[in-house]
Amino acid sequence: VGARGAAVPFVDQGTAYVFEREAGSWNQTARLDLPKGQVQSYFGASVALAGERALIGAPGVAMPPNVSGAGAAYVFVRQGANWVLDGELRAPLPQSNAAFGFSVDADAQRLLVGAFQDGAVAEGAAYVYRASTRALEASLQAAAPQPLEGMGISVALAGDSILLGASGFDVGASQSAGAAHLFERNPSGWTETRLLLAGDAVASDSFGRAVAADGGHLIIGAPGKSGDNPQEGMAYAGYAERLFADGYE
Repeated sequence: VGARGAAVPFVDQGTAYVFEREAGSWNQTARLDLPKGQVQSYFGASVALAGERALIGAPGVAMPPNVSGAGAAYVFVRQGANWVLDGELRAPLPQSNAAFGFSVDADAQRLLVGAFQDGAVAEGAAYVYRASTRALEASLQAAAPQPLEGMGISVALAGDSILLGASGFDVGASQSAGAAHLFERNPSGWTETRLLLAGDAVASDSFGRAVAADGGHLIIGAPGKSGDNPQEGMAYAGYAERLFADGYE
């Protein structure tokens, strides 16, 4: 569980907590902290857990000498009863205010980090690393990026598929209706294969603000969607292999 606003000790430095289920109860067993304290690093803004490995995003971390808000993500591994820092992930070309680490996901093979404000006009990006070595495997950009679409504000990793939310994406004249980009891994690397849109998209839906995937299914959140009430929110679910151009069925 992340707590990005925790003052430990600096304002908004952030922290994260590990809980384990024992005898029917969930108990806190560890607290994970930023290796080097820093104000407004927002460590714990995103968290992911894969077996004995934890990935914690810190999108506010500055990179010396003057790259503010470049962001980072930190890998911890469990050794016995303790969680030990095992590495730091940075973007290959750190950029001020890119928010690298705003979103993260992980599985046994890979680590995925989103940077939704990366790019010349905040098109957004995401980065894939090998879990075993923390080596960069791929830098993901949209095939046809839009200014301010913010791809990578949410990320989901499921084997050879990656789903990246872009809640600022404009659908025609509907600003920030939102979209999600599906990338798939093939022998030549990671390639964007589909741009997913809601069939009933309207402005400010923010479709793609949250995403989840398990290989066979996709779920995409649209927190700005108005239903019976303004900004009531909605989630769209579908089969990964049976998506339609006008949304989900």
